[in-house]
Amino acid sequence: MNTIKKNSIVRTLVPLVRDYDKTKVFPVGTVGQVVRKHRVNNGRFDLKSLEVYIDHHRFLLSEKDVELAPIVKSVPKVGDVFYTSWGYEQTNIDFYQVVDVKGESVVIRPIADETVDYANLSGKKKAKKDSFTGTPMTKRLRYSENGNPSFKIASYAWAHPDRDGEHFFSEWH
Repeated sequence: MNTIKKNSIVRTLVPLVRDYDKTKVFPVGTVGQVVRKHRVNNGRFDLKSLEVYIDHHRFLLSEKDVELAPIVKSVPKVGDVFYTSWGYEQTNIDFYQVVDVKGESVVIRPIADETVDYANLSGKKKAKKDSFTGTPMTKRLRYSENGNPSFKIASYAWAHPDRDGEHFFSEWH
């Protein structure tokens, strides 16, 4: 149980069936991410399992049912832009630019945005690269099973690469 750690990307060695919908089957070789390790002592021996997140579903698997999966990480570079989308009854968009990469962490700074389209309390925003609005912050990177980087900005917001350029936002008055 020591070889596979939390956040490891793993490949299944057994087929999996979704609990509530028996029609959805995940075949051998499906890739997921370990979100938790369980160890239960029932008095006579330890039961060990991994909680693996696959396609928005969690499965409890033994370590013998998975293997570490190699992933090709898309490592951020200086100048890359990330965004967060968050809010309750409105959608807020914030942008961040990478100013330094330090191993498994990035140094980022908040950057300004501009409204591209606006009507009826909603619209689209895009980042204004190199238009810094705040101080540098160091954030630890996490990689998805596809190798895409992200980092946590706050308990309610994760930043992801800005590949689309424009992002929907809404306001509440």
